[in-house]
Amino acid sequence: MTSNRWAAPAYWLVVVMLFAAQAAYTFGALERLGYEELAEGIRNPFWLDHRLVYDGVSSNVGWYGLLLLVYKVAGFSAYIAKFVRLALHVVFLAGSAVLLDRWLGRPRAFLPLLAVGLSPTMLYFNNLGTSYGTDVQMSVVVLLLIAVVAERPPESRVRRALLGAAAGALAMVACLMFPSFLVYVPVLWIAFVWMARRADSQRRVGADVIWMAAGFSIPLAAAVLFVRNRGALLFDAATGGAGVFRGGGGALTSDPFDVTRAIGAVFHDLFVRGNSYYFSLPHTEFSGLPGVVAAWGILAGALVVAWNWRASRVPIALAGALCVLSIAAPALSRHLPGLRRSTGFIAGMYVIVACMWAAPVPSGLRALAVWTGKIACLLLLIHHIVVYMPNARYLEASARQVDDPWFHRFGGPSASVATWARDFVLQGKPLTCESPPENCRFAEIYAAVSAYLSWNGPGERPVMIVDPKSSAVIPIDIERSRRP
Repeated sequence: MTSNRWAAPAYWLVVVMLFAAQAAYTFGALERLGYEELAEGIRNPFWLDHRLVYDGVSSNVGWYGLLLLVYKVAGFSAYIAKFVRLALHVVFLAGSAVLLDRWLGRPRAFLPLLAVGLSPTMLYFNNLGTSYGTDVQMSVVVLLLIAVVAERPPESRVRRALLGAAAGALAMVACLMFPSFLVYVPVLWIAFVWMARRADSQRRVGADVIWMAAGFSIPLAAAVLFVRNRGALLFDAATGGAGVFRGGGGALTSDPFDVTRAIGAVFHDLFVRGNSYYFSLPHTEFSGLPGVVAAWGILAGALVVAWNWRASRVPIALAGALCVLSIAAPALSRHLPGLRRSTGFIAGMYVIVACMWAAPVPSGLRALAVWTGKIACLLLLIHHIVVYMPNARYLEASARQVDDPWFHRFGGPSASVATWARDFVLQGKPLTCESPPENCRFAEIYAAVSAYLSWNGPGERPVMIVDPKSSAVIPIDIERSRRP
């Protein structure tokens, strides 16, 4: 009785501790803002506020819309995008805790929760001011919603329809935040049908699917109607045909060399070292001998578990399908491959970890494989704990790197933006670039100072710049900022 009384507080204390672990990463590298973070976290939401997208590559309008809403409510800060990622992580951790408790039981839920909460991949992506990795966070929320719909009694038609539409709408928002979520959609749909039929073998799910499809279509329709330069959103010829659901991926390829290279880059990120675009990390998900042994031990054990434990077959099969799709589908794009497009592999892998850890142990020789898989799960958690601090120190050191001089001219990014806005724009002084003319990117600093003034009270003001080519003082606006 005493142990049961303390189980719930201990379980939710783990959630709090995992949030603190993520917050330490976020605040440790708070002042590092790379180009993608400036573009995705500041420039593109500012353009969306004017009902525009910067170009077809900048098409993650679900992410920009969420940030714009926060900016409108809370005001502008150079770090808002990072704080929003931290808030999304709270939802992810809480949703994961609820699902694991619901499906595994609390005693068996601790280890999978700790493992996914200390995932080096997610700790890294969650400290960025971009939407990389939001597919993993959003998948838990969508899965929780469809689980509620699947398990709701058939007579609760109106509420079930509303929840189904909400699940579909949230799934599309997740796709519009980062297109990697597209590979989750068929997997989640099959999961819903399986859960609904498992809850009631006579149940018809057609109406639920229709409501989900209706909800799924609404956010995309709203985005297309809201954006004025729809051509750039849907198919931007100027950026090689980039647009919504494609972003920076560029044109598709079937060249075996390109596909193999892309897959190899993802596996290098997973098993060796993070060394791809916006994923630079010394100790990754399955790095080193412990990580490699843990990964293969879990996968081998999962095959035996799926053979012996009937209840695990569909979840393991769907998780495996998600892993394969998350690596194969992004490999069809030749541009800048890496783990940021394949984070669905992480989501699928931790579903397998949960099934492996919760599996009953059979008799005979097969027990050896299951126990090996369980030990591998424990080894994976130990690996994550060991690499936590080295990765944190690496990120803190990288925060001292300056990617854009505009945002470090007067201290950190927040202080620099405030100084540019108050002491230059409001005083009628021009913004002067100290970099070589070819490196003077005005799009991000113009958006930052204008956003600071617009969302923090004074309102947008005329912005002047010193033309780096002619040294003349000229005005700049949202369109001209793209081509100084």
